[in-house]
Amino acid sequence: MQGLCKAAGISLKVTSNIIVLFDAAEYERKPAVYKIVRGVADVKSYRFSTNFKDCTYSSCHVVYDNPLTMQKIEATYSLAETGEGGSGQVLEVNERVADAAEAYLLAQKRLRQKNKGEYQAEFTLVGNVGLVAGVTVEVVGWGAFDGKYIVECATHNVTGGYTVNLKLRRVLEGY
Repeated sequence: MQGLCKAAGISLKVTSNIIVLFDAAEYERKPAVYKIVRGVADVKSYRFSTNFKDCTYSSCHVVYDNPLTMQKIEATYSLAETGEGGSGQVLEVNERVADAAEAYLLAQKRLRQKNKGEYQAEFTLVGNVGLVAGVTVEVVGWGAFDGKYIVECATHNVTGGYTVNLKLRRVLEGY
């Protein structure tokens, strides 16, 4: 099921014995529910990381040679269409598609899937029941890491005082 969801660009979450399927891009467009500000007392610890290996593509080119019709179907999606940048690298994908429109949508999804792990953060904050997986937060005062992030994992702890550990990744703009 995880593989099918990944192929379709859909996120999967299991909570309270229920499988939840959602479009992460849609959740990323929602307004931030909380601001994490550097120097504010509710931040107990933090860690930022970047990953530039295999996740800084500027465009995606999808091509499929249909063996039955002997037709080549292809499409390219570029971040330049949205005003976003990138490294100039092109992600090449060879998957079955029915037509150019489907190839274009697949290119968007594959580019998003590859690029979403570029900026990540982890925070331990004073407990906040509103911080759960799937909500967005604004990170302010951290220089190059400032921006909107989506909570990928939230672990609430009550031992030794109520805290919440967050694993975040930066929201992708323009996809």
